[in-house]
Amino acid sequence: MTTRIDGAGWRDTADITLGEMYGTHDRVIKLIDAAPTVMTNGPVQKTDYRLTYAQAL
Repeated sequence: MTTRIDGAGWRDTADITLGEMYGTHDRVIKLIDAAPTVMTNGPVQKTDYRLTYAQAL
């Protein structure tokens, strides 16, 4: 999934896979959830997604 990551004074766009870690700007994050997974009333629009990240240590 392509996502934008914003930090203090920087922005990164990356392809991140659910459950895998990604490093940028001295940070390591993990995409831990992406919703919705399926919509019954039509195709999922990019703006419908809500992504949850955790900062990895």
